[in-house]
Amino acid sequence: MSVFAKRLKYYIENSGQTIYSVAITSGVERTMIHRMMKGDRIPTNKNVVMAVARTLLLSPSDTDDLMTAYEISRRGESAYRQLQHVQQLLLDCVKPSLLTINPIHPPENLFLDLKTIISNQSAPPQIIREKPHVNQLVRTLLEMELQKNDGQVCLIAQPDYQYLYESLASMTHFAPNAKIQNIICFDRGNDDENCYNLRCLEKLLPTLLACPAFEARCYYDHVTSVFNEWTLMPCMLLTSDYVLCFSTDASQALLFDDTEMNNFMRTFFQKKLACTMPICHSLKTSFQQYMRSVLMAENSTPPGPQIFTILYQPCMTPFIDNDIILNHLNMEYFSPEMLQRMAVHFQVMKTKNTVINSCFTREGLELFLKTGRITEIPDQFYRPLDVASRKRILHNMIQAIEAGTLVPHIIDTAKFSLPKELSVEALSPTQIILYLYADGDMAFSLTLNEPSLLHAFYSFLEYIQNSRLVYSRKETLHILQQLGETYL
Repeated sequence: MSVFAKRLKYYIENSGQTIYSVAITSGVERTMIHRMMKGDRIPTNKNVVMAVARTLLLSPSDTDDLMTAYEISRRGESAYRQLQHVQQLLLDCVKPSLLTINPIHPPENLFLDLKTIISNQSAPPQIIREKPHVNQLVRTLLEMELQKNDGQVCLIAQPDYQYLYESLASMTHFAPNAKIQNIICFDRGNDDENCYNLRCLEKLLPTLLACPAFEARCYYDHVTSVFNEWTLMPCMLLTSDYVLCFSTDASQALLFDDTEMNNFMRTFFQKKLACTMPICHSLKTSFQQYMRSVLMAENSTPPGPQIFTILYQPCMTPFIDNDIILNHLNMEYFSPEMLQRMAVHFQVMKTKNTVINSCFTREGLELFLKTGRITEIPDQFYRPLDVASRKRILHNMIQAIEAGTLVPHIIDTAKFSLPKELSVEALSPTQIILYLYADGDMAFSLTLNEPSLLHAFYSFLEYIQNSRLVYSRKETLHILQQLGETYL
């Protein structure tokens, strides 16, 4: 018997109602309820379950419990766990601890510190036997290399080594030209309880946010087999002058300062690197530079037949007329060529036969309708849209809903508190981008490349459209019309 069948049976038996009365009141056929209770049938439409929950007079927490059991039984425990992990990752990626990483400044006595760390150790290669000493050595080697104009760090390490990645995130600001390459083992199955590959991305986010020059690449294997207490020194930190091989738990390490050993390990690293693929591509830049890179790209990939978006405000690009652009953009920030490309870009978005599945918040829409502000664009680049322009955009959106080219869903922020700084866009199953908008003119984008991550995020973007996290299409359209009447 499925977990949904057990929970449904429990709530019906404790309601004091008969199956017949539940069927009459809810409008769900009695045979259907019988089959759901036995585990023979799981409805494809969540509204069936919601109708039964209302009839049983379940509390909000009990309703959530029943709906969670329904989602687990319908999708499978592993798939449901993955969806929950993506949701949490989206919420966590804009934590202040990630967006405002405290920088550190390198001490002046780095070489002295290095000699202190390896003093009283054995003859070369130096053996480091305690984790605090390994950590200190890792940090010192990184600081030494990242101070160089052409610093280059090669890593074979897992994101589980938190100290290493926190050190990288905190110090890369003083090494804008440094090159940091990291080889990571992704789990071949990725079906464990902790969603290992997603957890790797989550742990890499601070470093990706702080240092776009950081390149994370992966290969596939059984992680527990490659990195465990029986594997001798599977991790490596390689700089211009040193090789540090260390254990999975960073409790012991071998330090080499021999040129021949350095060249040997660099060759080994490059061979291994050739067998990897990029996990993602990150870009941290000003909004103006970002717009230029998007608009001026010669070989941009066209969107597929369906686009999925999750934003604080609705996706407005396809509904903005060219004269709105000309009347509200601050022209000093945009060249004539960029304006021309922008007009073409918007026209393509309007004419292309693409369905936009957009999830957004009521609060974000209200902010736009009330103030004319678009949260994706820094304030200095445009003037707030006047009431007439706001009306036109809302009118164009409603027309697109009626035509079926826009499928909107307002997010229930009591269940999914989407951050204002975040938006997610999937132009296709293989083209998914996360955007983070920091204060001022900075924008950060993360383009996913790795297949298991792409699948996890795309599954979530499909799932949320008809989940408990959003209002129905009918409810959404009603809210849109209500807000239009209130503010316009």
